[in-house]
Order: sequence, then C-alpha cells, then structure tokens
Amino acid sequence: MSTSGWSILNCNPHFTKTIVFFFFFVSVFLPTLLLQPASARQNTKATDQDFPIYPSIKSNVDFWIDIFTKFSGS
Repeated sequence: MSTSGWSILNCNPHFTKTIVFFFFFVSVFLPTLLLQPASARQNTKATDQDFPIYPSIKSNVDFWIDIFTKFSGS
C-alpha cells in the first residue's frame, strides 16, 4: 500500500516543525546574512576604545601581545 508524503508529514509533528523552521531560516535569515552591504562588512577592525586595557591587567595583555606577535598558529 502506498503512503503519500502529506500523510507522513501529518503523522510526525516534529518533522513538520523542522521543515518549517528550515524554510523560515533559509528564506529570512540567510539572505539577511549574505546580503549585508559592503560598508558593514569592511568596518570590523577593533579599536582601543572597544577593548580598554586596565592598569591591573596591562602586564597580562603585554605578555599575550608578545606571544602572538612572535609565534604563528601553524
């Protein structure tokens, strides 16, 4: 006996929610992420104002700057 695709979807509500979420994500969020203006993507450099160095952690920051400027990740 043949079972239609709609009866399978109606029998499993979790599967239906997953499919609806997938199509919602693809149709709403994915275009928003991919179609950002070029100006929004290029302005990502952090500044000193974004990450202030407090006197209590300055020696730690200097240590890690020294490490990351001397050794590469590979």
